[in-house]
Amino acid sequence: MANNIFSANLLVGGSAGSLDDIDHNNVSDGDIAIVIDASNDKTYFYRYNASSSAAESSPDVVNPDSHAAEDGRWILSTTQSVASYLRDIFQQSTISGFLDKIGVQYDYLWIPAGAFTPTTTNGAGEHATYEFTTSDTTCYYLPFDGSTEEFADADVVFPPTWDRSTIKAKFYWTPASGASAGDTVEWQIQGLTIRNDDDIDGVAYTDTGEVISDTVLAGADSDLHITDKTPAVTLNGTGGVSNLVHLKVSRNVGGTDDMAEDAWLIGVLIEYKRTNEVTAW
Repeated sequence: MANNIFSANLLVGGSAGSLDDIDHNNVSDGDIAIVIDASNDKTYFYRYNASSSAAESSPDVVNPDSHAAEDGRWILSTTQSVASYLRDIFQQSTISGFLDKIGVQYDYLWIPAGAFTPTTTNGAGEHATYEFTTSDTTCYYLPFDGSTEEFADADVVFPPTWDRSTIKAKFYWTPASGASAGDTVEWQIQGLTIRNDDDIDGVAYTDTGEVISDTVLAGADSDLHITDKTPAVTLNGTGGVSNLVHLKVSRNVGGTDDMAEDAWLIGVLIEYKRTNEVTAW
């Protein structure tokens, strides 16, 4: 998944708007921060190192105030004058270059379990709900069998900024009761795009898609599981603005998947690249 981008207008001091005031609970290893200090005509570029315990030494090393005694530091990558930074942004020759410079090259699309329909052939189980007893949190999910590969489909339309290229996915899921910590579940995704006047039944998947493995955590059925990102998924068909994107997900039973119990799919997070201008209808 792409790194998060944070912004600030001061380096240290703990006041609102300063780099060291950003809550470390919202930051992950590799995240980026851009600090524009107009009063000193400086733009600072930082990357977060979650394992660093280096002593704070502004501007080279900045320690978040929210966990001063723990590991995690903003490490300075480079500096640039404010004027030069802004000039670089607005002199980009392409929309892709502009978005990359301001750190919004990627975006996400959330598809909940309710948006997926079990296929007629070897379909996943029917949608169901489960209420956790302590928090009274109700989970809406789609169950996938542990012994037979089952499928579900969803139709989405990507925002017009999508670059019409490959995507990646993360699966949000939880095991049914009885699963053992250390068991493996494999999720699979494939997709295609369908244009106006295309034969819906005439666009075929080019391959079996991409697979990502996940391990059952210690809390088993009470734990939310979020997979790592899949490899890049190629969507067959001709990509275009307003195209229907048809996604098929399944549990890849038979590979390294060895969990006997159902896997409950809560939703899928799609990452896509933004490089296109948006044209009004």
